[in-house]
Amino acid sequence: MQLVVARIGLDHGIFKIIAENGDKPTSFADLTEKINLKPMVLELLLNYMATHFMVEEVTEKKYKPTSLTQSFLVKHFAHSSEMMHNIITPSMLGLHSRLLQPDSARTAFQFGHKTDLDLYSVSNLLLCLSSSTLRCWDFRGMLHFHQLLLSLIAKVLISCSG
Repeated sequence: MQLVVARIGLDHGIFKIIAENGDKPTSFADLTEKINLKPMVLELLLNYMATHFMVEEVTEKKYKPTSLTQSFLVKHFAHSSEMMHNIITPSMLGLHSRLLQPDSARTAFQFGHKTDLDLYSVSNLLLCLSSSTLRCWDFRGMLHFHQLLLSLIAKVLISCSG
């Protein structure tokens, strides 16, 4: 859930708006004016964010940034959050389907993304489509790490279930 809420905060500019005021708290009223979300939804998100230290609620409905808020504004941190949300999470969800079909040649990545392409083909495709070489190389390295991690988890689970 934290990953999803962080992604919503990034996509809607919540962290950026709160951080723009520095140490001066940002009011809920200001946020509702600048963010295209229903006030009730925004309030629930901010409450969740505050419980997980993504933002700090200094007084009722007044928020200021935390160190995590600032981290979300760092380009590579935001990209890695996006990659986790878009690439890794579906792969993790695909692990269950993969384990239900132990004789399948398909990977958790392929099940999760509903594709016959492997992780490296997709990452190379993304490299070709991306305008930021540095972002892509970081992305590809992280994909490689997470694919190895998923493979290891799958091997352990398969050996434990056999």
